[in-house]
Order: sequence, then C-alpha cells, then structure tokens
Amino acid sequence: MKPIYQWIPLLLPALFASGLSAQGQGKAPNKEIQNLKKAMEQLREETDQALEEMENRLLKEGQEIGKLRPGATRFLFSGYSSFRFTDEEGSPSTFDATFNPIVLFKFKDNLFFEGEVEFELADASTPGEPEFETEAGLEYAHMVWAPRDEVMFGVGKFLLPFGQFTERVHPAWINKLPDKPLIFSHSGFIPEADVGIDVRGALPVMQRASVNYALYLTNGPQLDTTTGEIATGSPSDNNHNKTLGGRIGFLPIPSLEVGFSFMTGKAGFTTSSGTTSLDTLLLGVDVAFTRSFDQIKGTIDARAEWAMSDIDSNSAVIGGADNSRDGWYAQVSYRADKMESLLKNLEWVLRYDTLSNPASLNSDRSRLTLGVNYWIGNSTVVKMAYQFDDRDNSAAETDAFLFQVGMGF
Repeated sequence: MKPIYQWIPLLLPALFASGLSAQGQGKAPNKEIQNLKKAMEQLREETDQALEEMENRLLKEGQEIGKLRPGATRFLFSGYSSFRFTDEEGSPSTFDATFNPIVLFKFKDNLFFEGEVEFELADASTPGEPEFETEAGLEYAHMVWAPRDEVMFGVGKFLLPFGQFTERVHPAWINKLPDKPLIFSHSGFIPEADVGIDVRGALPVMQRASVNYALYLTNGPQLDTTTGEIATGSPSDNNHNKTLGGRIGFLPIPSLEVGFSFMTGKAGFTTSSGTTSLDTLLLGVDVAFTRSFDQIKGTIDARAEWAMSDIDSNSAVIGGADNSRDGWYAQVSYRADKMESLLKNLEWVLRYDTLSNPASLNSDRSRLTLGVNYWIGNSTVVKMAYQFDDRDNSAAETDAFLFQVGMGF
C-alpha cells in the first residue's frame, strides 16, 4: 500500500476541479468546504510525519555506515626506532638498534587501548657461544575508560607516572640526548612500569592554570639482595602487599609545570627461609619549562628532576648496609627553530646528572653531557654528544662519545 503522501499528486487535480465546479454552481455547501480543508490538513500532517521519519532513518543509517568507513580514527599503528653508536674509553665501541611499535585502538570515544613492545638486540645467554638474539619486551598494555573529560580509569601494565621522564620524554626521538638520566637508566632506581590499576585526569583551577593527577595501585617491587635494587613489572606478586603511588602536577602557566611524585609499599625477596618484605618509599620532585621566544628566534626547553628511595635494611640485602639512594638531573636545550637558515634545524643540549648509591657499593656517579642535534624532520633527529663521566668505582677515564638517530612514526 502506498504511503498517504504519495497520493497527493492525484488528489490535487480532483480538489482543483471541485473548486471550479463550485464556482460554476455558485456557492458550495459550507460542509463540503470544511471537509476538504480537514482532508488537506490531515494530508499535510501525515506528510510531515512521514518525511521526518525518513530523515531520521537516513541519518541513523549514515551514522552506522560512518562507523564502518575505512581510515576512521579507530586504529593507529605508531612507534619509534633508534640506531646508536657508543664509544666509551676503556671499552669496545658498539653499534646498537631498537624498534618499538605502538598500537592504539579506540573502541569508542571514551574507551581505548594502548600497547607498546620493544625489540632490542642482545647477546646470547650462553657464554662463549658467538650467537645473538633479539629480545622482545612488553613495555605496556593499558586499557583505559574515560567516563568524563576530567578522569580516566586504566588497567593493565602501564608506564609509572613517577616524575616526567619515563611517561613523556623517554622515546628516542623525544629525548634530547642519546641516553637517559642516571636515575632513570638501568643503573638507576626509579621503576619504569608495573601491573595494576590507575586513575588519571586534569582539572582547570584558574583562567590559565591547571592541575593534573595520577594515582595507581600495583603489584609492587621485588628486591635484588646482591645490589639492593628494586624491579617492577612482574605479572605475579611475591608478597601480600600492593604498592600505592601517584603524581600531582601544577601548571601555573601552560609553559611551566611543577610536579610531586611518591611510591610506597613493601619490596619482597625470597630466600631459603621464605619471603621477606621490606618497607620501601620513593619520593620525587620535577619541574619543566618550554617556551618559544621571538627575541632569540628559538625555543628553550629546560627540565630538572630529583628523586630518592629508602628501603629498610636487612642482613640479607647488601650485607645489612643502609639501602638509601638519591639523584637528580638538570637539562637545558635551545633550538633555533624561528631562523630562516639551516640553523633552524640545530639544537644544543646541556645536561648534568648524578646518582648516589649505598656507600657499601662504592658506585656513586656524576656526568656532564654536551650535545648537538640536527632535525631532519618533525620526528626524525640525529644526535651527537660527548659525556664526561666521573665514577667512584673506576680510576680509569670512562668518558664517552655518543651518536644516535631517532625516528618516530
């Protein structure tokens, strides 16, 4: 059966003819005129309703088709890669390379997943055999639900928001120098990632100021009794305690951020007599400033971070000696990105960092690093640096020349 509005073209001539007939006969009865008006009004209402239903149906179908359109921002393959050359006095010079693919998948506007895997070259585990391996490590696998703009809930393995470097600066094409500051390096004491739950967000507090926050609960650290160092990221907990941590950052202006971080829990280790847990506390302060200046035709990026860790002493850990550490770094860079010549691609970097370990280990260390970068593109950089390295446990010179190419994609 045809919809009523499709009969309109057939009814109009009849109505028009009826009008002519009425004029020819004189006055049509008022009742017939009223009936015709009612019929026209009913047709108009039914037509409007049918058109509205059709418009809504087409809009809904268009939205469903849009969800299936290829190239929508639902899946993104990203990441970065690096190549590095290190020539340290007293050691063989070495080439190295890494590849870090990153996957981002958005299920809907407030639900997404982020994950990163690191592939790096490594020597074979069997001494004396000239074999080499490629190691793969899960950097993070993080599922996030954001019910509101001000808050996000996450689960999985994630980069710990302790300070700024690990979460925001560590990728090879973002880090201004070829290596990490000591407190965040393999010889440092700040954990990189762990498994658990987290909540994060940001809030405006004044016209230009804002606050960001992060709070997490994780499996927590496990303790190496030989070195007294802690490690995180294990899928299993070796004690009945969880680690609580977080960071709060304050931006009085968009170009300046000051943050405070903490982490507290119990670090566990296992011996023949069972599992022992020691109270562990980490604290940190960070500050970062980035701004472009017309007067110097370039951008200044300055940042500094300080951190400390305190783990209860135990006779099974580094001979019962005090197991406290602290360190800091300060870094400043200048890029002449407002100049018209090739100088706009150059960036100059200066960093000083230090690490103080337990006195029984005799491994305190401080470095001064001078670097220059050349930006080939927005996310591709060639870095060269010379490092003056002062180590308590080495009488020999350990200065180094570093070269790295970092590319983000």
